[in-house]
Amino acid sequence: MILLPDLEFYSTTLNDFNYSNRENLDILFNKNNQFVLNRKVIDNIEEKIHPDNIEYFKSFIRELIDDGRLENINDIEPENYLETSIKYYEISNNEFLIPIKSSEVSGFKKDCFHNLLDINSTNEYDVILKQLLSTSYIQLTYQDFESNNQIDEYLENLFSIPKFINEVHCFNRDISFRFIDRFGRRKINYYTLIKQPVRNYISEYRATKKEFTQKVSGKFKLFTITNRSLIHERKIFINNLCISFDNAFENILVEEPTWEISITYSKNKFENWKKKINQFIPIK
Repeated sequence: MILLPDLEFYSTTLNDFNYSNRENLDILFNKNNQFVLNRKVIDNIEEKIHPDNIEYFKSFIRELIDDGRLENINDIEPENYLETSIKYYEISNNEFLIPIKSSEVSGFKKDCFHNLLDINSTNEYDVILKQLLSTSYIQLTYQDFESNNQIDEYLENLFSIPKFINEVHCFNRDISFRFIDRFGRRKINYYTLIKQPVRNYISEYRATKKEFTQKVSGKFKLFTITNRSLIHERKIFINNLCISFDNAFENILVEEPTWEISITYSKNKFENWKKKINQFIPIK
């Protein structure tokens, strides 16, 4: 993800190497995270770093540059950091641009950044996002929820992380409205298994596509394949964010004590999964 923290986040995190601050340090050094910075902003942050920690800070900046994790945006100014950050946020077309608030004095608010992470908040949205930014991975089971409403609320918070959603890829050997019904008006590419012989079932799948187009999204596209080895999974991709289910979507309920959900953020995983989509045939 591309992170746009307030300036206090850097100085507070890099001046505190206690275990209690471990998650913030993990966010800085997670190789899936990029940071919006420039030379002037880096110099401004360095002035606030304790002399004992300057080498840690310089090491962090070198790592960002070496790993290609520095998103160099010259329009952001340390003297007008809030105002220039808002302007950049408003024009950015990056789906996973994540502003981070670590201090009340920064002025970072939900009014300006709707998918803001409040690093000190215990709200579920903030807890989920902080964990993803720290480790790029979350594992859940039915035991983590007390009601079906909690499951739906959790996923709603998860789907609220992107700044916007243009396109969703769903790989599901069964066809289900559940979970994708909240992506109305977005482009949805749905990849599924078609029964054989195809000629006996093609009209059924055409009717399903029509129903989904009417009820979910006018941009819904259905793709099918007969090879079971290529569509065994149940996954939803929102760009590099992947949600994997080990049971049918309809069975993700507290009454069904058998399932797990894994959530990852990985560019490589998304790119590798897309390699097989050309083998699916569109339903027209």
